[in-house]
Amino acid sequence: MSNNSAKQGRKVERRAHRRLRPSVPKAVFIARTRVRELARVFAHRFGDQLPDSDTGRRLLDIALVHIADSDRANPDKSVRDFADEWAPWLDDDEHEAMIDEAFNRRRRRKWKADALAAELELTFADRQQLKIVTIGAIDMNVDARTTRRRSRKNEGRAQRRHAKGAKPRCQSLAQTQPWKKLGIGRTTYFERKKAGILYDVRTVRTNTPPLVRSTVSAGKIDADDAMTREWNGALSTIARIIERQIQSAKRRAPLGRAARSKSQRKRIDEQCSFTRRLQTAD
Repeated sequence: MSNNSAKQGRKVERRAHRRLRPSVPKAVFIARTRVRELARVFAHRFGDQLPDSDTGRRLLDIALVHIADSDRANPDKSVRDFADEWAPWLDDDEHEAMIDEAFNRRRRRKWKADALAAELELTFADRQQLKIVTIGAIDMNVDARTTRRRSRKNEGRAQRRHAKGAKPRCQSLAQTQPWKKLGIGRTTYFERKKAGILYDVRTVRTNTPPLVRSTVSAGKIDADDAMTREWNGALSTIARIIERQIQSAKRRAPLGRAARSKSQRKRIDEQCSFTRRLQTAD
């Protein structure tokens, strides 16, 4: 089995596993995730426990409210265990008072991402370092974070498309419009490209070797030079092909120039002009 097939199989298995898992309400999912993120913030700033101060009590109260709102199997035990772990300096009366207050306020107090970041004074650098996703940042609001996330996602998609061989839109035919540089219309450009006769006299004259340019410009053909014969043979072949296309177009419109459509007249004029330029170069 190839690597792509194995990866696709693992994706299908994960998708099926997610369907079998019981669904969790969004508010409960955010509360559970924030409890883990708050624990990371506390450990990053204070170590093993919160400080015995107003700041420590305020941060503990925020965490206890989220634990009480996380719909755990035994929410009372979860709240008590968290308080004992992060605030062992609380006395029994204050301990019980904070737990009761957390359960009384759990359905009334909700923190938005940026509001909670203001409570925690969390910067964007710390947010990135601690891999926090449900809490905002005081120095980058939700609109700025959304714009940054979209730009990073678009850059990643562009890199993946480029790795697969896709061209940027600025390099597409619709943007570059090479038919304008050749002096022909868009339809004529694709018709000649399909027929394999997409040449331009200006490009031929510019890209020919110096010997060929000198002999063509002076009207002299050096029969002994193989490169000169090759170029002139190619020009003659192109002229004959286009001449046959012109004659075929005239046969398809036998009623004369006035009865032809505008696009037919334009195509015939362009082909005649191109043939004359080739004959002049020859």
